[in-house]
Parts: sequence; structure tokens; C-alpha cells
Amino acid sequence: MFPLLAIPLLFVLAGCSTAPTDSDDKPEPRTVVATAGGQQITREQVEERIRGRLVELDIERYEALKEGLDDLVDEMLLEGEAKARNLSVDALLDAEVANKIAAPTDADIQRFYAENQNQLGGQSIEDLKQSIELYLRQQRNTEQRDTFVNGLRQARGVTVLLKPPTIPVRAEGPTRGPAEAPVTIVEFSDFGCPYCRRAAATLEQVLESYGEKVRLVYRHYPLQPNSERAAEAASCANENGKFWPYHDLLFANQSAHADADLKRYAKDIGLDEQTFATCLDSGRGSKVVEQDAADGDAAGVTGTPSFFINGRPLSGALPYDAFKQAIEEALAKT
Repeated sequence: MFPLLAIPLLFVLAGCSTAPTDSDDKPEPRTVVATAGGQQITREQVEERIRGRLVELDIERYEALKEGLDDLVDEMLLEGEAKARNLSVDALLDAEVANKIAAPTDADIQRFYAENQNQLGGQSIEDLKQSIELYLRQQRNTEQRDTFVNGLRQARGVTVLLKPPTIPVRAEGPTRGPAEAPVTIVEFSDFGCPYCRRAAATLEQVLESYGEKVRLVYRHYPLQPNSERAAEAASCANENGKFWPYHDLLFANQSAHADADLKRYAKDIGLDEQTFATCLDSGRGSKVVEQDAADGDAAGVTGTPSFFINGRPLSGALPYDAFKQAIEEALAKT
């Protein structure tokens, strides 16, 4: 995590989210846990009432276990490699990481500032120059360390047997890819979330790479201001067979989701203006959005973007390689 308060959460978060969560014990279905007015309440009834919360906890537990496992594997690999070279681990990391990264240039700092200026609270580049430089150094250090350790993993033949939980999620919504595709990605997304826009570009790469092997299903989970209205508008576009072009326009214009904008986008993609306006003004798209959000809650979704790859949960604006790994694992099971 980036340690400096001068740089906002943009640099440490990978998704738009709600509040963090706590831990709980493992559920025990069919056990009577209370009586009220002579009626029994079973653990199974409680589980159904808080199913989304329990799913969320399962995901958190897996992620914590995986993080701990990755740390242990990396530690063992680094110690083994250092011993083989007759070096300390620190000396090994200096040789393979610190000494192989380039110092950020003024151009790098200026480019970073320009790309993220809207997120920096009006601070000048002079005020942030040292913080940005340190952040870029740390980022490059992390990337180089990951590259080095991943090379060790491949060379040593690391096999990870820890399996993520599988969450049942209904694959109902606007779809790209064939229904018979062996891998289905269910995406819960928010048209106002900048991380969702970033993830949309990654998903394009995924679909191009895997073709008919992958089906993508979009579901709404609005969290940002005006996002619910944008989602309703997208539902109206979907009624008329134009969801994906409309989806692209909403992400390309995240700062303009007022009703007038939403209706203009419909015209831009060739929808009948009156038909679209009638749908949007009726509010009937809200039922679709509410059902999607409820299903997301039941699946343990708390932030966007969230994905389920044949039921395996992934969250955040992850890089292509994270999707590739999950898809390859899913394909190996088919």
C-alpha cells in the first residue's frame, strides 16, 4: 500500500466499494439456534437471511489464506535462490530488483500528474513531485519484484492447491459470446465507477483472446451518484437491442449521466428517441437494476467491479493476467 497521504486512494484501491466487513464463525445448517414463542429457528434459516454476508466472509477467508500462502511461497523461493547464490535475501533483491529499475524522470512525473490531475484535489505538481516520484519508484519496484518472483515460481514448478470458493450466480442479463461457451463471466458493474471503466477495456482484451470460449454477462450494481439512473437507461437500451453500444458511451462519458445526456446517447446510437424516452421516464428499468443488485448482494458483492468466472469470485480492476489465470483454470475443468 502506498504510504503517503499526499496521494489519494486512487493509487491503493482497485475498485469502488462499500464499507469493509468483519469475520464470523462457520455456519452449521439445520441446527436449532433459538426458540421464539414456541417456534424453533434453525441455523439454516439464519443462513438464508444473511446468505450474502456469509458468501462475503467465505471470499474474505480465501483471500486471506491465499495472501498468506503467496507470502510463504515467495519467502521460501527467495531464501532458496539467495542460498544458491551465496547471498542474503536483501542482497538478492538489490541485485534483481532495486538495481534493475529506472528512476522516474521529470517526464514520467509530469505524465502521471496529467493523467491523474482530476483525482489530486487541486494540488500542484510542485507540491506533489516528491510524492509522485516515490510512488512511481515503489510501483516499479513492486512490478520488478513480482516479475522476478514469478520467474522463480516457473523455474521451481510451484503448484498451488488452495482452491477459491465457488459462488452460484445467475447469468442473466446483456450477453456477449455464445450461450454454449465453456466459461461464463458474470460482471457486476457501475457506469459511474472509474475502475469499472478500466475493467471494461480489460474485458475487451479477454473476449478478443478467447473468442467463443468465453461468454460475458453484464449485471448492474450501482454505487456512485447518478449510476442507478444510468443503469436504468442501459436497461432501456437493452430492450431495443443496443445495450453494448450504449454501455460504451456511458463509460466514455462518466461525468455526464443526467437524463438529457442519457437520452442524447440513445439518439447517438440510433435508438428511437420517443421509445427510449418513454422507457426511461416510466422507470421500468429500475426493476431490472434492483434485481441485479439484490443478486449481487446475495453473491457477496460489496464493490465494483466484481466478477464471477464459472462461479469463482474476482474483484477490482484486475490486469488481464488475473482473468487469464482464472479462465485457464476453468477451461481445465471442462
